[in-house]
Amino acid sequence: MAREVFIHNSRLFKKSLSLADIIGDNTYEVSYLDDKMRMTTQKSESCFTLLFDGNCIGRGVQVVENTKDTIHLAVNLPCTQEDIQMLYIVSRRIASIWKSDSIMVEDTKVSLSEIKKMEEHDIAMNKSLLGDAPKLFGDDYATLYCVTLPICIPVKQLQGYSDDYQGFSQFLDEKQGLGAFYSCPIFYTLNGEVISLYVGISEGEFILPNKPQMSFMNDGKEVQCDKALIAIPEVFPDEKISKLDYQTFVDRIPKEKVSEFDCQHMLVSNLSLEELQSIYKG
Repeated sequence: MAREVFIHNSRLFKKSLSLADIIGDNTYEVSYLDDKMRMTTQKSESCFTLLFDGNCIGRGVQVVENTKDTIHLAVNLPCTQEDIQMLYIVSRRIASIWKSDSIMVEDTKVSLSEIKKMEEHDIAMNKSLLGDAPKLFGDDYATLYCVTLPICIPVKQLQGYSDDYQGFSQFLDEKQGLGAFYSCPIFYTLNGEVISLYVGISEGEFILPNKPQMSFMNDGKEVQCDKALIAIPEVFPDEKISKLDYQTFVDRIPKEKVSEFDCQHMLVSNLSLEELQSIYKG
């Protein structure tokens, strides 16, 4: 579910806009997401391009299409107040550059003079959507794809932000502001066993699921994994990559170095080389 805006070029001689043109003097930044919905600096590997406010990192404004005739923007819902404001600031800027006196919000034509009212309407709509979180996501938890990584949040907590909308912004910003590496499984077969492999880092924080993913789809069929491992490079001088059973690794992390990231993931604080070597040696 998303809020979608289309801006059409009214100029006779049409020219496409760069992301720098779209951002203008605003202090927005660009995020490219890889196929795991994690932020990457490698544009060639991205599947989504998002604009975001570095001072309040939320769900971001996706640049769905950017041609000389039309720019299509979208925000996943529910989103933050800052996301909505950015959506319409950018839309107004594009329309002004292209000499258009209106934008299309879904199937509704909205004049530039009416954008503020539409913004207020959408903010109220998002508060309502948060209040209806159990209907939208069920009774367990929701996975929100954001600017830098996915965030899992209990539905009841999400619902509570209906009455604390700024708290929703703060929650998403705090989680993404950590800048931790979000580890996703790599599946492969070794010696007849199907492995679910997670990669950690030796310098900096990283995020692991509370339970490793032990199945995946291949050619329309579900494949079950035999084991899950965690790999970290350069732990030992004579070993390029060290691997260890997933749960064994987690159990050996010093208690003060692991905390909750979200309701489905843990945050592993920066582990020293000595601590990593102790974990792998046992």
